[in-house]
Amino acid sequence: MEELYLQNKELIGACADRLCRRFYCEQLREDLVSAGTVALLTHADRYNPDSGATISTFLYPYIIGAMKRELERSLYPISLSKREFEEICKAGLLFSVVGVSLDSSPEDDEGGESARLISSEAPVHRQVYLKICIEVMREEFENSLSFKERELLGGFFGVFGYEEKTLAELGEQFNMKENAALKAKDKAQRKLAGLCLSGKLGVWQDAYHAVMKSAMKG
Repeated sequence: MEELYLQNKELIGACADRLCRRFYCEQLREDLVSAGTVALLTHADRYNPDSGATISTFLYPYIIGAMKRELERSLYPISLSKREFEEICKAGLLFSVVGVSLDSSPEDDEGGESARLISSEAPVHRQVYLKICIEVMREEFENSLSFKERELLGGFFGVFGYEEKTLAELGEQFNMKENAALKAKDKAQRKLAGLCLSGKLGVWQDAYHAVMKSAMKG
């Protein structure tokens, strides 16, 4: 096991460094390395040499997964209230399905995690960006969608104060079959996407990313 650790020590360190850079949490590097090391030692005996993959390739998902779980336990957004943070966590999926990116920077290639992992060390511009995304989408949601559309989207995703419901429950609420409720939900989702991307949120997002790219070049 010691030899296996030494062979993959650089991989563990590289994974930790990448996450530290991405979530501004250098103070957690040692904890991330420890989590990755435990994952390596825990899952190494599952490796099958006949699989065709190297042991490092096999272990990588376990290592990075353990580190991300450690981040989720350790990071807490001091600049956002608990209510705001929970709102972002719940709205993250809705943002992604309507095509609105919550990435903190244009080069981020794993934006799906961005809505859930917000470091206490995150820069102010990122905190402001997330807040504006929530506020502007809520405005479109509340002012531009019909009652039925709000009930379907809010209930399906469990966002903006709506209790999360199944398609069957939503269908029953509007006297619709489950498949019809799904189609109505998808239609409302496409409508919200168009409103967001053609409205203030789309303009804000384009401007934000343009500023970020300019800052990186400078």
